[in-house]
Amino acid sequence: MSGNRTEQPTPRRVREARRRGEIAVSRELSGAASLLAGLAALAATAPSTGRTLAAGVRAGLAEAVGPGAEPWPALVHALALLALAALPACGAAALGAAVAGSLQARGLFSLDAVRFRLDRLHLGKGLARLASAERLVATALGLLKAAAVLLVAWNVVADAAPAVAAAPRLDPPAVLRLTSALALRVALSLAALLSAFGGLDLALARRRHRKGLMMTREEVVRERREDEGDPRLKAERRRLHRALATAVPVHRATCLVVNPTHIAVALHHAKHDENAPVVVAKGVGEAAARLRGEARRAGVPVVHDVALARALFRLAEVGDEIPEELYEAAAAVLVHVHALAAEAAP
Repeated sequence: MSGNRTEQPTPRRVREARRRGEIAVSRELSGAASLLAGLAALAATAPSTGRTLAAGVRAGLAEAVGPGAEPWPALVHALALLALAALPACGAAALGAAVAGSLQARGLFSLDAVRFRLDRLHLGKGLARLASAERLVATALGLLKAAAVLLVAWNVVADAAPAVAAAPRLDPPAVLRLTSALALRVALSLAALLSAFGGLDLALARRRHRKGLMMTREEVVRERREDEGDPRLKAERRRLHRALATAVPVHRATCLVVNPTHIAVALHHAKHDENAPVVVAKGVGEAAARLRGEARRAGVPVVHDVALARALFRLAEVGDEIPEELYEAAAAVLVHVHALAAEAAP
């Protein structure tokens, strides 16, 4: 079928999708990065935060039980301390998510991705997305992730069961240290698990994104025509270009390089000119024969060099300097031509 999307997306299609903000991003990976960054900040600030909270609690309790004390100021003070204590971890978590998202998007920020579009509210398309294979895969992965999270948490807690059983015999600071260590182990294990799921989710997201950009053969042909022009028009332009090239007076040329009957390329280069030689005319077949005849009538030297003639015809256009890789071969020809001209001069 002509509508089957069997062709890989072209660079232009990928660029346009990126400009619209359509890129492969894993929210799971961003969430794992956020959790890891928050845990790192929490571990780094835990000692000072614990001391600050303990001092605040003691001060709040002293104010709350004092004569004529009201509980509300102490409660507000405690909430402010909690917010201040959570600020580094929350800030690090937000920064981790932002950095992970930016790395996945490679620094892209597109307003098109957040712009309101009415087609996103289309009921039929929404139901189709809910019933799609990608949605079923996402649901299955979600269930698998939930089961894995429960299993990891259970294993960590089970390993710490003896220490937890002995907790009633410990003093409050020791219980707090035990609880903090256990919570940190659970959080780190979950972060590692979520990172693995995030990598898998990113691979699936990139696969879905690439699949969504696939093109039909007709789209590829149409895009190529838009980028390069209709092939029939290009062929006609090349034909006219060759015809015009043969109309250029060859008497301006320094020499005519031929092959020896099929190709002819006229070069112009002054003896002391430091610039590269310029192609002033070229032709193939009958056009090459006309160039050879005009060169003989104008007294322009005709040089037989099969390899150079073919390379000049293929790589250089009329009016352009010859390419750098042909400098040495063209220089040898021009030195010979200039030497012949000097010998012929009176």
